[in-house]
Amino acid sequence: MATVQAPMRAVVVTLRGEREAAMRRQLEEVGGFDAHFIEGVPARSLRTRDGLIGALRATGIFCPAPTGGEGDLVGQVTPGTPEAQAPGVDSDGLPWLDEEEERRAGDELWLRSRSLSRDRAVLACVFAHLLALRVAESEGRPVIMEDNARLLAEPGASAARARHALDAAPETAWLLLGYGSGEGLLEQATSPVSALFWEEGKPAAWGTQCYRLEPAARMRLIAWLRKGVECLLPAKGKRCRGYKPRPIDRLLPAPFVAEGRSAVAFPPVAYRAPMLRSLIHEQWDAAMSEALERQLARTGDSFDHLWLTEEERLVVARWREQGVWEHGDGITRENWVRKPRKPRKPKVKASCDAEGGGGPAGGEDESSGD
Repeated sequence: MATVQAPMRAVVVTLRGEREAAMRRQLEEVGGFDAHFIEGVPARSLRTRDGLIGALRATGIFCPAPTGGEGDLVGQVTPGTPEAQAPGVDSDGLPWLDEEEERRAGDELWLRSRSLSRDRAVLACVFAHLLALRVAESEGRPVIMEDNARLLAEPGASAARARHALDAAPETAWLLLGYGSGEGLLEQATSPVSALFWEEGKPAAWGTQCYRLEPAARMRLIAWLRKGVECLLPAKGKRCRGYKPRPIDRLLPAPFVAEGRSAVAFPPVAYRAPMLRSLIHEQWDAAMSEALERQLARTGDSFDHLWLTEEERLVVARWREQGVWEHGDGITRENWVRKPRKPRKPKVKASCDAEGGGGPAGGEDESSGD
């Protein structure tokens, strides 16, 4: 008698709308997953101080606020929970920031975040995944997916791959089940999982469309983020103004989080949807679709093996006919012509004579002697 496998429990991060609808249709048709959909963090919600503080509380970086407190729309204390019983530590036993430290950190993060423009979406993505990780741990759901993940069309095939990869790497802290990568990783990858190495200071794989992070690694990440604002929103550098958030796919494989125990599933459980317009860096969509094409060829899969929307199938058909990757949503981005800057006037050094003193070009001070 054949054994019936339980569905793979997952958390899906989405910003609702058509992307969520497509993801729900996909999971229903391919089967094998029991998914809990949670709403991500809209970038525009971080434009206000209350929105930013609320996100910090909801993700567990800041202590949940009592009802009526700052940022009380999310992350409230529920009577009877560990947070309410032991206000000095969270449910994992990690110490909260004290009230004064939290206030200073909130003020500094708010000031820094005001300089963000498109990078505010990167910060929102970090918060969304931290929230998903918290939900996944509390509900015992090992897999986290984004609504841009595309699974194998064969019913149950992706769930079987996920189960096989998880069973093969029980000690891995961060396991990428869906990712993008360069040729270097694909040439060395072995089935069912392969160690993730670094190239030129960066992990050889990127993306968070499908992954697993062990609970202890999430605790290490939260503890690190509580150390100071530089961890979450560091300065760009000495010669650059402003601040730049650390992307989530750089935080999760970091040594202080994954402790060098990172791996990728090969072949992947999921792939990024071709030319689905990114909410953060749409200028890279074509390059990522080219990398996806090479990745599919290396793994033995193809676009024909994936569950795709009708729009995405038209995008793939156009690429096969014309050899060009283009978005299929009909939206055309036209860059504004940048206003020319006024030429800078050369700086004139102030001479010593202007201050009444002597110098190489001037004589002695008239009052220096009789």
